[in-house]
Amino acid sequence: MEKFNFVVLAPNRWDDVWMNRQHIFSIIGKDHNVIYSNAPPFYWDLKLPRVKKSPLLGRATERDNVFNLECAKIIPRVPKLKLYDKLVKNNFCRQIERHLDPDLKTVLYIFNPLYSEYQDDINADFIVFHPYDDFTKLYSDDIAIAGNKRLAETANLVITTSALLEKNYKEMTKNVYFVPNGVDYNLFSKNYKKAKGVSHSQGFKVGYTGSINSKIDIKLLAEIFSQLPEIEFYVVGAEGRIDPFQKPHMEQLKSLPNITFLGNKDLSDVPTYMNAMDINIIPYRTDPESFANAGYPLKLHEYLAVGKPIICSPIDSAFEFEHVLQIRADAAGWITAIKSIQHNKQEYSNTAVEKRRSVAEQNTWNSRAEKVLELISDMVSHTVKR
Repeated sequence: MEKFNFVVLAPNRWDDVWMNRQHIFSIIGKDHNVIYSNAPPFYWDLKLPRVKKSPLLGRATERDNVFNLECAKIIPRVPKLKLYDKLVKNNFCRQIERHLDPDLKTVLYIFNPLYSEYQDDINADFIVFHPYDDFTKLYSDDIAIAGNKRLAETANLVITTSALLEKNYKEMTKNVYFVPNGVDYNLFSKNYKKAKGVSHSQGFKVGYTGSINSKIDIKLLAEIFSQLPEIEFYVVGAEGRIDPFQKPHMEQLKSLPNITFLGNKDLSDVPTYMNAMDINIIPYRTDPESFANAGYPLKLHEYLAVGKPIICSPIDSAFEFEHVLQIRADAAGWITAIKSIQHNKQEYSNTAVEKRRSVAEQNTWNSRAEKVLELISDMVSHTVKR
């Protein structure tokens, strides 16, 4: 395959919790020139946790087969100061250009509509838009909405992470394809020792791995575990932004004596915690206002690779896997499912475990990266240079 420069713009730091962008481009970077960046932060972003954790003066590092460019947060963008803002943006683009191989074609690969403006400033041969959430529900500001529409209409290729997103974007443009999230199967399919912070008791353990944020049905969790005081519930992940109506439910959840918040863990340690649970869960919101229904949880195939039973909310992407997980909508259904699994040893048989793992084994990040490259190769062969 032809070799490319990839300029990858995404909101999460490379060193934070790994999302589909790090998984895919750490693989693509083995054979291509990949530059990854969050771009310069705006002044209003300085209060965000990810920006607070970023280096004050910026940093450029090469790791995981990727050149990672972090911009200095002491020089944020200020759109009202037009000349200054243009200088900050131009300086960033020049830094990007210095790391491009002039002998290679360049693909500007954008994961979030907030980066739409950079298609005017970074000289790229092709643009790929890879929406990972339903941005029409995740964002309400005009910049993000306009950026989402513009990228959908101008990108040479749109790659979505769920079938529902694929359907939505096909209403706006052509050349839309679905590449679901995957799993590092070798990492998650191993058997691990007990995890730190998890009780060594024989108590039945249910775990959620991921951020507790607005996509989570916090009310549902509070209802379930207040009615199952004998069940130990663990959250492996940080507390993120939640909607105002969720705050009372979050307070209730935190007050329960049978719940433990363990915080973020390194990727290499995450399988340990999933393996320490008797059930792993995906309690996403499915109400019309939520963006979660159009998502494809990274933890889906990670849970399957671990092999333990899974319960999931009725999000669109879950129904394909009804044969290896249980889908439940309300608290009563979840409680019934938890109790049923608790007393059914067949759920932990070698046959049941291998059935789940075999699905995960067919959905690795290597196969996802190969599919992305295949789509890009096909795009290049059918596209006139921009």
